[in-house]
Amino acid sequence: MAAVDTATQTVTIKSRDPSKIKAVFPEYEVGFTNTGAEVIRVPHTIESIRVLANLGVKTKNLSPINYYYGFPKIKGVYAPMKHQIETARFLSENPRAFCLNQPRTGKTASVIMALDFLKQQGIAKSILVVAPRSCLRDVWETEIFGLVPSMSVAVLHGTKQQRLKLLAQNYDVFIINPDGIKVISAELQKAVEQGRINVVVFDEVTDFANPQSERWKCANRVTKTAKYVWGLTGTPGGPEGVYGMVKLILPHNMDCSFSSWRDRTMVQVNTHKWVTRTSYLESIFAVMQPNICFKKDDIMDLPPLQQFDRMGQLSKEQESLYTSVRKFMRSDMANITAQSAAVATSKLMQIATGAVKTDEDKVQYLDIAPRMEVLLDIIKEAEYKVLVFAPFTGVIDLLEREISKHYSCAVVDGRTAGHKRDAIFNSFRLQKDPHVLIAHPKTMSFGLELASADTIVFWGAPLNGTFVYQQAIERINSKLQKSKTPAVVHLYSTPIESKLFTALKAGIDINTAVLDIFKEVISE
Repeated sequence: MAAVDTATQTVTIKSRDPSKIKAVFPEYEVGFTNTGAEVIRVPHTIESIRVLANLGVKTKNLSPINYYYGFPKIKGVYAPMKHQIETARFLSENPRAFCLNQPRTGKTASVIMALDFLKQQGIAKSILVVAPRSCLRDVWETEIFGLVPSMSVAVLHGTKQQRLKLLAQNYDVFIINPDGIKVISAELQKAVEQGRINVVVFDEVTDFANPQSERWKCANRVTKTAKYVWGLTGTPGGPEGVYGMVKLILPHNMDCSFSSWRDRTMVQVNTHKWVTRTSYLESIFAVMQPNICFKKDDIMDLPPLQQFDRMGQLSKEQESLYTSVRKFMRSDMANITAQSAAVATSKLMQIATGAVKTDEDKVQYLDIAPRMEVLLDIIKEAEYKVLVFAPFTGVIDLLEREISKHYSCAVVDGRTAGHKRDAIFNSFRLQKDPHVLIAHPKTMSFGLELASADTIVFWGAPLNGTFVYQQAIERINSKLQKSKTPAVVHLYSTPIESKLFTALKAGIDINTAVLDIFKEVISE
């Protein structure tokens, strides 16, 4: 039995043998209740609760975060879900741990709330978040601002000098991509050793599965003296990758060589092939402790359809062309009409999405590598199949060429004959392949059910209006949807795309809004 006094920030423990507790907290005296039971009052802190748990005291309902932290609303509107609060509690109490919650269960928000609480308690100094390049600004920076606007953030991107200039300043959170660690590893290590940075978070710790890589070695040097180190992934994978991840996050749990670990969890079939033992999951579970793992099937309070905005950078080729075209359009602003604004918007959209129709009625394909990297990350994160909508035929062809290098895919647009279209839809619904369906949103008619996909990606805003946009979304929103977290992702690279998506989500007619959006973007 225990009672918390928030005014004094103490917890009174009723114990048959309080001497065990007093041995750890010698400055606190044993007392008695009015019934003669022995009690001891100790500080109600994260550290003391951890010590009490190690002594066998039941501390489930004693977590300080539940007493002293006001959980913020997500996006200023939604209260955190129960599993997000529980995840934040778990992380705040475990200096080194894994968060294995499945994708799209709100891990990022849980981590931010835990970090905010640790900062409020004076435990966390500055924080280093290591995340995929596509998630630096659009996921982490955006979500931190949405949850805790007072928390200052610096994205360590650019040249080495630019990164070091930011690192030298007093930000609450520094965000860097995995390979970025190699660029300034010595300086990051020094910041951790000096105590400036004392919390390190690896978002998608599978990027550090290979302990022989320079990336892993740099990360290991940086985190050795950190007070808190958390590894996040919804897909830990097999034994070979788990070895490197555990060696980084919980090194005391992996005190054997890679070959010994592999022998324990895998069997060699021939010279080049190893397969997992039947008991490998138990071995992985044992070494990844402590961890928290919420599965989608166990979470009943998830929203039915989530929407995300993801930004992909323009390539240098796209940026140069976009800038020159925008500059030309700005010079002719006096003569702009709704019709000419629509044409100009379409041209800017073509550049942003990677395929530009020339005056000779040909298609000029542009470098889309940075944006494609984001799309491939989204496809990788999806639990089931993926539906990609693109606004132009040339872009659809470009996406088919690029996506097919990594996943089986099919295309449905105005060029696809009826019988072939039906065959593609049936295969997408019932067969393993194609994994990705690339389509023009106008091809998605009433009643078409494609719930074999749990993810829709809009590669640029559809210019056909809110009706077409809403109909496209409904294709995965059915009773046949297996995922607990189906998602719509708006992928953009430019302000005009972002504003068009905002209009679509708000139900504003694109044809009505395009002139104002165009003028606003060109004038910026």
